[in-house]
Amino acid sequence: MDYNVIRGLGQIGGNAIEVTSRESRILLDIGKALDEKGTSDEEVIKILSKSNYDAVLISHYHEDHLGLFEHMPADTKYYIGEKAYKVLTSSRGYLGLAMFKPESFLRDGEEIIIGDLRVTPYLCDHSAMDSYMLLVEDGEEKLLYTGDFRSNGRKSFDSLLDK
Repeated sequence: MDYNVIRGLGQIGGNAIEVTSRESRILLDIGKALDEKGTSDEEVIKILSKSNYDAVLISHYHEDHLGLFEHMPADTKYYIGEKAYKVLTSSRGYLGLAMFKPESFLRDGEEIIIGDLRVTPYLCDHSAMDSYMLLVEDGEEKLLYTGDFRSNGRKSFDSLLDK
C-alpha cells in the first residue's frame, strides 16, 4: 500500500490523501484550501482530473475536507457519515449548491471493502458531528487517517484510543 499526501501536510485544511494498493485507488477527503499556503485548489484539481479513483471517503462535512468534490467525475463513489450527509444536504440545498449521492455511509466500526482495501471508520469528536478517523488496511499494512479530531469534547477520547 502506498499513500500520497496531495495536500494537507504542513498546513491546516485542504486535505486530499491518495491511497493505492495492488487493486485499488481511493481518496481520503477532497478539501478546499483554507489559505493560500502550499498547493492551490487549481493544482489539486489538475492532479485529481488525471486520476481515476474507486472511491472518495469524506471524514466530515467541512469544506476543507470535501469542498472540491464538484471537480470529480459524475460517477465517483462517495462515502460519508449518514448524519453528516443530512447536515450537508440541508445546508447545500438551502444555498442552492450541488451535492453528491453517497455509495454508502460510514458507520463506527463497520468495515467497507473497496477492492483489496478494507476501511474501518472510527467516530471521533470534532466540531462537525459525525466525524470519522479512517483506518485503511491492505492485508499487510495499515494507515490511520485521523482527519480532524479533538480529545476534549463530548465523546470519550480514551475509548477511541482503545479501539
